[in-house]
Amino acid sequence: MKSIILFVFSLTNFYTSAPFGDPLSSERMPILEAFSKYYVSLNFNAVVATEYRYENLYDSYNNTIGRQTVYEARSYHWLRPSFSFGFSYWKLKTFLYHGPIFDSKYLYEKVVYSSGYVPEETIRVERNGGLFESGIMTIYGYKGFGIGIGFNYLNRLSDSVNSNALNPVAAFHYISKRDGFLIQYAPPLKFRESDFELPNRVSASLFFSPSTRSAARVTLDLTYMDFSSIDSGYGDYFEGRFIVSQIFRDFSSLNIGGALEKSYRGNYYIPKLEFSLGYYLDPVVVNLGFVKSFVNYTENNYLIEENPLKVQLSLKIKK
Repeated sequence: MKSIILFVFSLTNFYTSAPFGDPLSSERMPILEAFSKYYVSLNFNAVVATEYRYENLYDSYNNTIGRQTVYEARSYHWLRPSFSFGFSYWKLKTFLYHGPIFDSKYLYEKVVYSSGYVPEETIRVERNGGLFESGIMTIYGYKGFGIGIGFNYLNRLSDSVNSNALNPVAAFHYISKRDGFLIQYAPPLKFRESDFELPNRVSASLFFSPSTRSAARVTLDLTYMDFSSIDSGYGDYFEGRFIVSQIFRDFSSLNIGGALEKSYRGNYYIPKLEFSLGYYLDPVVVNLGFVKSFVNYTENNYLIEENPLKVQLSLKIKK
């Protein structure tokens, strides 16, 4: 089916200063993509990040009467590009992929003034690095059903450590012209040369097209990770995603949806809105996507808002 959904990969692979903002559900493998010979995908990502910090104001009875802005900053940076490559032979499909799961680039810099507005000190917090994934998976398919196994190589970079881990991953799927589902599982792993761990990861995707002549499509994604199994102080993580897509007669496309991410550090939720436009010109698909996240949390008596906007340009070639 040529009019396959124009899907924007990894729309959540940015990282904010919130400790729960690691989008660990990112996947590199376009297993549900329809192609008969080969598939190539390139994704270029940029983030516009804004941060506001507020301090509550109180009256003489210790009642909150308002808040004042004590910090405001805006930054722009590129994320590492990602790519995936797939080829089909007989009843086998093999995928190679590489890209960031999250990017931990962050800068907080504030000048502290005295009561006479004389600069006293500069508070600076800076992070670099992230979590990056490379992998391979082979899937055997028969009458729409497929079962696969592969390996992920994860590399964690930060200012103080460079560690890695190798992890198997299994997948099972069914795909037809109008519907399909995908289930993936990765066991827990621990990174070498560090105490960083990831628990079990279960992810599921479901898509279906209404029984009409239109090329509409609905996609549901869900990812679950039981962080409580590796640390009793953590909660379990999940992310749910809902996308509605439409391909028009001129082969342009429109995708609208949203997501909700649950923190594994504290009872925090991060809502997200997604929007993308694409154009299909056999065998090339070009897509421009945007995702806006709304992050609010409390730290050191400050109410912090981080509302990053991610922009992604993707190029796909499939035959």
